[in-house]
Amino acid sequence: MLAKPGLAFIYTITFLIKTRMAEGKRRPLSVHFEIRDRPYDLMACMVLALLLILMVFVAPDNALRQVLGLIFVLFLPGYAATAALFPENDQIDGIERAALSFGLSIAIVPLIGLALNFTPWG
Repeated sequence: MLAKPGLAFIYTITFLIKTRMAEGKRRPLSVHFEIRDRPYDLMACMVLALLLILMVFVAPDNALRQVLGLIFVLFLPGYAATAALFPENDQIDGIERAALSFGLSIAIVPLIGLALNFTPWG
C-alpha cells in the first residue's frame, strides 16, 4: 500500500526532528526567512498607483494618464507577483524580472476582471 504524499512529508519532518535531537542540537528545526529592509521597488509601485489615482481625478482626459494606466495594467500586477515569488535581487536578473512581470500581468489582469464580474462593483 502506498503512503499518501502528505504523510511522507510528515514522516520526513519527524525523521529530521528525531535526527537533530539525537545529535544534541537544542532547536530541532530552523526556518530562515529573509525580508528586505526597504523594498524600494514595491514602494515605487505604490507611488505609481497613487499617482494614477490622482491623475484620474485631476485630469481625466490626459495622455499621461493613459501611459500610466498602461503601465499599471501591463506591468505592475506582474511585477508585484514577481517580487512576491522572487524577493531577493540575486535570484533572477532584471531582464527575467521584466519578462515575468509582463507575462504574469497578462495572466493576472483577466483573472481579476473575471473575479470583479461576480462582485457588485463589476
